[in-house]
Formats: sequence, structure tokens, C-alpha cells
Amino acid sequence: MEAQGSKVKYPLLFEGLSEKDVISLYNTGKLIKIRKGDVLIKEGDEDKTLYFIINGVVKVLKNIDGKQQEIATIKRDSWVGEIAFLKESKRTATIVADEDTNLLSLDERAIRSVKPEILLIIFKQLSTIATLRINEIIRLEIMSQKRTKALMLKLKSAVTSYDKSYENNEHILNVLNKIPMLPAYTNTLITMLASEKTAVTDVVELVKSDPSLAAIVLKTVNSAYYNLKNKISDIHHAILFLGFNQLYQIILDSGIKKCMPNRPEFTEILNEANALSILGLEISISAKRGHSALIGTVGLLSKIGKSIQLLLEIQNPKFKLFLSYLNHYQLGAMLLKKWGLPEIIHESVYYLCYPDFATPDEIPAPFRDNIAVLYIAETYYRYLKNNSDEHPQSAFTDMYMNCLSITENSPVEFVNKKILPLLNKKLHIYPETFRQLFVTS
Repeated sequence: MEAQGSKVKYPLLFEGLSEKDVISLYNTGKLIKIRKGDVLIKEGDEDKTLYFIINGVVKVLKNIDGKQQEIATIKRDSWVGEIAFLKESKRTATIVADEDTNLLSLDERAIRSVKPEILLIIFKQLSTIATLRINEIIRLEIMSQKRTKALMLKLKSAVTSYDKSYENNEHILNVLNKIPMLPAYTNTLITMLASEKTAVTDVVELVKSDPSLAAIVLKTVNSAYYNLKNKISDIHHAILFLGFNQLYQIILDSGIKKCMPNRPEFTEILNEANALSILGLEISISAKRGHSALIGTVGLLSKIGKSIQLLLEIQNPKFKLFLSYLNHYQLGAMLLKKWGLPEIIHESVYYLCYPDFATPDEIPAPFRDNIAVLYIAETYYRYLKNNSDEHPQSAFTDMYMNCLSITENSPVEFVNKKILPLLNKKLHIYPETFRQLFVTS
């Protein structure tokens, strides 16, 4: 409080209190001083002490995604700690001095000794503060939503505005025209899997009836790709060992390999796609969303545009920097459409770029579940590859999780809890490169 002539001026938040009441309040509480950087309140603590800032400034820090982030500053003549005090809850944020600060501290014992009429005025003031702070949060949230929407539209426009130019670009078309078509058996299998009417037995019979397919399956399952201790010599045994999902992935993988150069960088891209296919398929089954075999197929084809991008960079090394900004999902969708694959396949691959700048409702309904599942799969794959405790997320992660009715806090938590136990039981049937992700993570 400050003296002006013979009149005492009290802080606005003490309005309604007499001079005697204010003096009584100061005598009941405890005057404390904290230095810049000192922690006054720690998030999660159960302490109910209420603080009035006489002078100085404090920062409000909140734990968001495992990191302390500053969300507000509070200056003199204001209360802090009111939420835990009013709601009987744990501390919802951390308060740190931003400069040397003097405060009046009222712990639970002191509060109990305050006169009821003084306490009532304090409660009214705290209620006013809470309302003002909530209104400010709402205002900032509205502003944030407007900025986010504007940025989304700008980014979406930047990404999609070149779609038509891709289709008319001579260099891109030349590369696409030189890429060999998928083998006939691969096209047949993809078309079969695009239909929800296709039964597992149909695919198994296709493999059994085609000696070339049977040879591919046996050769792959016995190669270093799987690194099995005991070799398999019988196609029936191979199918039984692999199961339907991994069986068709071998066939698709084999077909895609025939279209791309046999070089380490292309193999790395295919390994990534294979991992997304496996994860996507398992997530689809667990979340009971989408057609799992179709999602596995889209996952395996999802990175084929990266291979086209790499081919363009190899042919035009001087423009590597510019080519790295191409939308590889659009390139992949163009190639898959050129190959005559079903629309549900090439359009799903195209819309895989959307989660970075668009909400699920901007993706057409027939493709939405496919994209949401594979977005969760890719988020988890990046987590494994980075070998980090940080959980990679985008601005719309929660929306894509809600789209699949996933209630966990993050894609990583969901996969670790629901998918990993299932994967661990059958890691032996997956490629060596996929198993290594879990060994090194």
C-alpha cells in the first residue's frame, strides 16, 4: 500500500477492505521476498498457499508435452495460487520470479484465522481474477485459432497449387514414363485387395496356383531379408509361417523392387514403406478402422514418390535443393494412377500429405481412415528412427487420433500400449530391417 498525502492508497484488489482490515491481513500473513529465478509454486504440488504480489513480476510455466513453456506473466497487485486455493486441487502451473519480488503469503492456517467478512471480499476478488484470466485465455485461443486457420490455408495453397504443374512438367513425365510397370501379379493382387469382398483364401490360392509367385515367396522368406535360422522349403509351410498379411507384403514388395534401381538409397526408402505398411495394418486391426489389407497396401506404396524424387535428383544434381521441395506424395499418386491402380489407392497416397497442414474433415471420407491410420503409423516410425524420448506430433495430432477414437495421450503411447504387445509376439515373421527398429529403440 502507498501513502498519498494523508490518504492511504490500497491496491485495487483490496477494495472493500478498511485500513484496519488490510493491516490485519498483513499481520496474519507472512511477507516474503524471492529472487529472480526462484520457484514460488511447483506444478503438481498439493500446497494451498495463496500469494499476493506486492511488487515484482512472476512467470507462469506449464508442462506441455514434457517441456516447461511460459504461458503468462503476472505483475504487482495481483494474486497467484488462486486455482488450487479455490478448487482444492493440485497446483496447475509453476510460478517463477521474473525479477526480485515481494509477496504476502497466506497459508491454510493463516486463511483460517482471517475474519469471515474479510475472507468473503478476498473470495470475490479471486473470482473476478479467475474470470478475467479465463476470458483472456479464451481471447488468446480465438486469436490462435484464427492464425492457425490462416496458416493452414496458406500452407495448403502452397502445397496443392503445383498439382497441375506436376502433371505438365516434362522432366517429371520423362521419369514416370521410364519407370517399368508393376508385374502383372502385383497389379492383380492390389486390385484384389482394394475390394473388401476379397477373401484371404483368394490370395492364398493365387500364390499356390502361380509357380513364379510361389518361388518369389520362398526365395524372399529364406533370404537375408528375413534372416531366419531354419530355412523353409515348402510353400504351404511358408504361407502358414508368414500369415496372410505378411504374405501379400512380400509379393507387393517384390513387385515394387522390380521397378526401382537396386541401390542402397532406394532400398532404404522401401524399408521405410514396409515399416509403415506393417504398422498401419496392425493399427487398423487394433483400432477397428478401415480395410487393413488396403491400408497395408497404401503404406507399402506411400513412399514410391520419394523414389521418383530421388531419380530426378540423380538426373539433375544441380537442382537437388529445389527438387527436395517437391511433394513426393503427389509424384507417387501420379505414378500409381499411370499404372492403372484403383482410385482408392492412388488418392489415398496423395492425401497422405494432408495431416501436416489440414484437419481430418478436409480429407474426403473414403480416404480419411486410411490417412489417419497411416499418419499414426508414420508418427510412431519417426519416434523409433529418432531413438528419442520425445514424441513427434503435428498441430492436428489429437484430431487424427480422435478420428480413430484413440483415447491415449499420443500416437506413441497408443502404439506402445495397444500395438507393441501384438508385434512382439510375431516379430519373427517380419523383415530383419523392421525387427531392428525395435532392437535399437
